[in-house]
Amino acid sequence: MPRPDELPEAVEHPAGTGAGIGAEPAPPTGGRVPVFVVVAILVVASVAIGIEAPGYRPGAGGEPGPAAVPLLLAGLMLLVAALLVVAELRTERPQGAGGVLPPTPVLLTVGALLAAYVLLPLLGFFLVFTGLLTVLGFLSGARTWWSPLLVGAVSSWVALLLFGRGFAVPLPVGPIDLLLGG
Repeated sequence: MPRPDELPEAVEHPAGTGAGIGAEPAPPTGGRVPVFVVVAILVVASVAIGIEAPGYRPGAGGEPGPAAVPLLLAGLMLLVAALLVVAELRTERPQGAGGVLPPTPVLLTVGALLAAYVLLPLLGFFLVFTGLLTVLGFLSGARTWWSPLLVGAVSSWVALLLFGRGFAVPLPVGPIDLLLGG
């Protein structure tokens, strides 16, 4: 039989409930966004993109036109929504613990997308998408400030050249876009 000084000490539960060793985690509480709210936002956004995309001019000679990229984006958003639903339904949780996501990253992502939508005609493709990718990089857990900024700038510049020049997709152009070859 172990002596009292050899017994393990009670460990404080991460949720702060004071539960000791072997206690079940407490169900998530308020202040979090249900996964199905995120799924609904993705579905609504993809439907809105799908409704707007046919307004673009069709491609010439059977090639995809400017509507191909928004339709692809809408399809990918629906795929992500479906995968979230499947993952949520397959996850086993204690009774009463629903799937929730922290509100801050979800709300900041939605806010960043709305800001990009508003600022795109004013600032142009490069600045807006560099900023958007930088914010999303921070939200995904980047440890340095320069890493998401560098990835955002290079990705935006490559996309600007590829779609603006290569595929002749009319992108919103700002003063910096003209300097970078857009």
